Amino acid sequence: MKTTNKEKKSPLAYSLCLMAFLLFIGSTNTLADDQKSVANVKDTEGKTYKVQSLHAKYRAGGSWLGRRPEETSSSLKIVFSMTKDRVETTEEVEFEFAKLRRIVLKNADIPAEIKPTLNNSGRENIRIERRDGTVILLGNLAMIEVDANGKQIKRTDFNSYSFKAGEIQGQYITLDGFGGHSRTSDGKEGDFWITEWETASIEFE
Repeated sequence: MKTTNKEKKSPLAYSLCLMAFLLFIGSTNTLADDQKSVANVKDTEGKTYKVQSLHAKYRAGGSWLGRRPEETSSSLKIVFSMTKDRVETTEEVEFEFAKLRRIVLKNADIPAEIKPTLNNSGRENIRIERRDGTVILLGNLAMIEVDANGKQIKRTDFNSYSFKAGEIQGQYITLDGFGGHSRTSDGKEGDFWITEWETASIEFE
């Protein structure tokens, strides 16, 4: 009778193969994400920067021992506070960068007939344009969504809003600014950073 010895792979070999496969998939996804998050960021002084792997960074307030808690995200996260029937509630909305064409944080173009509804009261109105043609117009008391033809399709009224990604130990994690990778005027590559207050607009490629 003939007997054959089948080669057996050790658990370590299987683990290494699995890790290599996952790293390959991860690197492929990262490249895809980077291609989707290329943006031209304009600051309040009128200068524009081409940024790769653009992301929003949210940081916790207050004082902390060690590193301040933070969260990075490829989306703009907004939390609305509202009151209905004397009940206070919150509603969270998230705008993914991959689905957006432009975000205007300063001097946004708002139709004259909609401006009174937003009631900005000194706070900057914000314009968020999706790739499908719909537009979000955000003021300090209302958010209006219009279709590609400029017709209003949704309205959300609220008491206040903030760019927020949750909280930790009683401290809100709010939008601090935008980061990514860019080049200097003389061609050197490095990490890019701009605060929310310095950001006039973001246009995605």
